[in-house]
Amino acid sequence: NAGYPRMEFNDSDWKEREIPEGKENFPGSLIWYRKKVKIKTYNSFIAPLRLTVKNTTSKCLIYFNGVLIGRYADIGPQEDFYIYEDLIEEENLVAILVDGQKKGARLGNVSISPYYVAKRVNLECSF
Repeated sequence: NAGYPRMEFNDSDWKEREIPEGKENFPGSLIWYRKKVKIKTYNSFIAPLRLTVKNTTSKCLIYFNGVLIGRYADIGPQEDFYIYEDLIEEENLVAILVDGQKKGARLGNVSISPYYVAKRVNLECSF
């Protein structure tokens, strides 16, 4: 993969695409998508994050800051992929390899959202 999932890979000569893509689906192709994402976290809150992939034509591998966090298949059932807290930086990289060898490569909707948000509190218990 020539380092495509890693932040330091230079993708400046790559063509920019809109996600989700139109009806074009590139049959017989393996296609990489990369996007830098800024995430601001606050110590006073707990907000575990998930990356969601929907409406993608075939299977794909999902990387966050160079680490494989999931495998998507268009037959389901998983669409949400947990992003480990230790991986999250202020600037992050999402890289997705779409395997279009059988059905064509078309990346659908991709989003990052919290599973939930909770306020962090300090408790002291004594017995």
